[in-house]
Amino acid sequence: MHSFESLKDNNAGKVESLVKPAESDVVFGRGRGCMNRNGNKRFRMIIDRHRQQYQSASIRDKTKVTKNVVKIINTIGGRFLEQNSSTKAFEEVPEKRAFDKVSHALRGTQKEKSSTSEPQSHEELLIRQQKIFCDLLVTDIREMDEEEA
Repeated sequence: MHSFESLKDNNAGKVESLVKPAESDVVFGRGRGCMNRNGNKRFRMIIDRHRQQYQSASIRDKTKVTKNVVKIINTIGGRFLEQNSSTKAFEEVPEKRAFDKVSHALRGTQKEKSSTSEPQSHEELLIRQQKIFCDLLVTDIREMDEEEA
């Protein structure tokens, strides 16, 4: 599912594996390049679905909500990636950084959007389908967690 490229470093003769962002990956950064990635769009949609639950939760439950969002991203095959400023290679960030990104996004404010408007493009229709899929996935994960408890 995830793709890697091997590059040979001519100076040291080493082979390094560089992560190539996949459709479901969340890429850290600013600007349209990151904002328009499918994984980042899906990430924002998942955040929107959990924001109210997070904001009304106790501190302990906020941690659970945040961990659940990270788990959802990972379950759908997503990783949290950042581009190394010196090598320009994408690297998977530590779990703590992913957790911090999710909790920061959950604390943010939601932009007003009309959910009743008709999709304007194929891409918007796909995003709506992804929202339905993520809702079903969240329900499945919650049921599995309840069964484990």
